[in-house]
Amino acid sequence: QSLQHTLLRRAHQIASTILVDMPQKGEGYVASEIQARYAPELNERFIRITDPLGRIIYASRNTSELAKAPFLTLKAGQIETKPAQREEVLSSQEYLQIVTIGYRLDQDAPYIVEVGGSENEIFSALNGLLLTLVLGFPVFIGLTSAAVYFLLGRALQPVDKIIQSAERITLQNLSLRLPVPATGDEVERLSLALNRMIQRLDEAFQLTSRFTADASHELRTPLTIMRGELEALLKEERLNQDQTSQVGSVLEEA
Repeated sequence: QSLQHTLLRRAHQIASTILVDMPQKGEGYVASEIQARYAPELNERFIRITDPLGRIIYASRNTSELAKAPFLTLKAGQIETKPAQREEVLSSQEYLQIVTIGYRLDQDAPYIVEVGGSENEIFSALNGLLLTLVLGFPVFIGLTSAAVYFLLGRALQPVDKIIQSAERITLQNLSLRLPVPATGDEVERLSLALNRMIQRLDEAFQLTSRFTADASHELRTPLTIMRGELEALLKEERLNQDQTSQVGSVLEEA
């Protein structure tokens, strides 16, 4: 498409800046101007101009194998025809893209301006790109996979450390905390949230332990007094056998 656009622009330039002066300056002027401005043979360009009678008034030396110029018609008041595009293959296996326009001077029939360019460089670039993709894509996939594996491994290292630290935390060491990686992402937020949860568990466990210790202390004191009183009561001989059995049962429960 880029080549076609370039050829079309060049055809319009030749028609509007060189061919338009041919009635005053002659066909020799057209040939010399085209050679001076475009040097078609040196730049692998193909230029041919045909008059309304089918006579070639200019042709670059590398246009000998091109097909005859197509017949174009112009409507009344129209200066140029819509451009036509075709592709030709020379005997040297060179692919040409050719753009054709019709340009009216004074006659009713238009002059035919054909401008062509080689597509071989484009095909060569495309083939090189295809070869690069075919050979480079597996290497690219391999390198990408290795990079992804490496990056994922590094990204998951903090998670592994968090898991290992979490496995070591029990009721006996609730004061421990999980490592907090300074990554600024969800892993860091998760570590902070888990540490806050462990802190709440630690506080709840400490509260339960204090309550249990206080309750044990509060229960132990009256029970000790009860046991002392019951033991003293059993040493007295004024209790009958049933009373002694009952006091002994209460002392056993205490």
